Amino acid sequence: MPRSAAANVQLIDVDRLCGLMLREQLLFIVSRDRLLSRLEQCISEAFGDTLLITADAERGRPSMLESTERDAFVTQLVKVATKVQSALSAPGVHGGVLDCSSFVDDATVVAFTGWLLEYPVVYVHPRPTESNCLGLEELLLVRAHAVCTHERHNELTEESMYLLQSFSLPTSAVDSQHTDVLVKAWQARWGLRFARQQVWSNLRTTVQHVTLSYVVL
Repeated sequence: MPRSAAANVQLIDVDRLCGLMLREQLLFIVSRDRLLSRLEQCISEAFGDTLLITADAERGRPSMLESTERDAFVTQLVKVATKVQSALSAPGVHGGVLDCSSFVDDATVVAFTGWLLEYPVVYVHPRPTESNCLGLEELLLVRAHAVCTHERHNELTEESMYLLQSFSLPTSAVDSQHTDVLVKAWQARWGLRFARQQVWSNLRTTVQHVTLSYVVL
């Protein structure tokens, strides 16, 4: 991190952090209070602001979960979120690691991971260790970078970029109008969050079409 940026960094109270382990090699360090707030909201709204897209190779091509299928899967996610909320609310969680592997099963771990990372689009895959149907599909890759401008010793200005978030969505599964609305809402949310800090000089978002031979979930 550039020295000018580091001088403005506020230290995080580690007592307000905890670990959330979904699998042995899938550990998140989270703000307990922020996560509890998000869990309460998503439970009450039934993940209403999250777009769910199936990536199961047995389904052929990616598609949005709709109607009855979406309701059934959201019911599973709400159960997971409720158990995580209950476990986080228990005494002694501050600064510790909460093992959620017993109630975040294979059917929900991909989607719940995407939700934890605050992606507006999350993939649904009942067998995450198996192949998915995103390979060779045209994907919209959306990224947000924090940009810091600083001067080098020779007085030349230099930019450093740090990736904040990156997510994708298949263009075949979501129409262009829905995509535009989703991306603009995502950009607006990041704009508001960025305005509340004084470390980074600029926020840069990019949207590009990509096709990959294989996509890891």
